[in-house]
Amino acid sequence: MTEGARPGGQPAAPSRPALGARPGFRYLPAGHIEIVPASDLGNVMVLKHEGLYLLTDQFGDIRPDSRGLGLYREDTRILSCAALRVNGHRPAVLQATGGQNYRDRIQLTNPELLRNPSDKIEPASLKRQSLGISRERTLGSAALQERVRVMNYTEQPISIELELELAADDADIFEVRGYRRPGRGELEPIAVADGRVTFSYLGTDGWRRRTFVAFSEPGEVTPLEEGRDGRVLLSWRWTVAPGGDRGLEWRVWSREEALSELAAAVSARMEAAAGPIRDSTDGGPPRRPAMPGVPAAETDRTAGSSSGAAGATAGTLGSA
Repeated sequence: MTEGARPGGQPAAPSRPALGARPGFRYLPAGHIEIVPASDLGNVMVLKHEGLYLLTDQFGDIRPDSRGLGLYREDTRILSCAALRVNGHRPAVLQATGGQNYRDRIQLTNPELLRNPSDKIEPASLKRQSLGISRERTLGSAALQERVRVMNYTEQPISIELELELAADDADIFEVRGYRRPGRGELEPIAVADGRVTFSYLGTDGWRRRTFVAFSEPGEVTPLEEGRDGRVLLSWRWTVAPGGDRGLEWRVWSREEALSELAAAVSARMEAAAGPIRDSTDGGPPRRPAMPGVPAAETDRTAGSSSGAAGATAGTLGSA
C-alpha cells in the first residue's frame, strides 16, 4: 500500500526502532537514491500477476530512468535497479518471447570484444555470438523468480564474469509519477549474507518494508558509490567449457512490518476486509521449486486484492 495513503489522517510518526544486527550478516550503507519521475513510457516490457508488476527495458534490466522501470508490489516499487552485465558489457538482444502475462524469456548474446578484462590468457576479442545468454522471468503471487543461463558456443573454455547491480528505493506509485512528497522515510543499511541481500526502508507511516533477493549460489558483494544506478554489485566468476553452460537463479520478494500501534490497527482492519487469500495454484502460474535458504512461508504472503493505485501501476507506467 502507498506509504502516504493509509487511512487515519496524518501519518503517525514511527517509533523508529533500530534495525537489529543479525549473526552472519554484514551491513552496507544505503546511501541516497534519486527517484526519476516517469515521463517517457516507450519500449517497456511488462509482466504482471495479482499484486506484482514487473517493468523492464528490452534487455530485461531495471534501470532508474524516465520510464518508471521496477518491480512493484501493489503500489510500491520494491526493486528499482537490477542490471545485468557479462564480462563488463551489456549483452545484445536477439529475441524476446512471452505468451503469458506472468512469464517471458529473453535471448541475448555477446557483442564484439566481450571478454573478461582481467584475464590475460584469452585473446583480445571474443567473436560476436560466441555466447548464448538467456533470461527467464516468472511472476508468482508473491515473488519474482529469474534464471540466467550462459552457454559457450566456441571450441575453447571461456572465463565468464556475471555482474548484477541492485537497488531498492521503495518509492510509491505517486512519487514515480512525479508527485513530490514533503518528506520520505529512511533507507536503512543493506544486509548481506551468503546468497542473500536484504534492502530495508523505514516509512513515515510507521511501517518497515523489506525487499529480499536470494540467489542459488553466493556471489561477491561490493558496495557502489553515489551516482551509480545501483547500491550493491554482485558478481560470479565461472569457466565455461566448450559446449557447456552455467546458470544462476534468484528470487525477489518483500515483506512489511508495522512498527506503530496505528499501523498495526490499520493492517488488521485491511486484512479483515480483504477476505481470504487466493492460493496461487488456483488458476495462477505453477510454483517454482524453493531455492536454498529461502523458507517457503516467506514468499507466500500476498494481498487478497490489488488497490486502485496498484492496478494503475502497469496501466499507467507500462501501457505505452
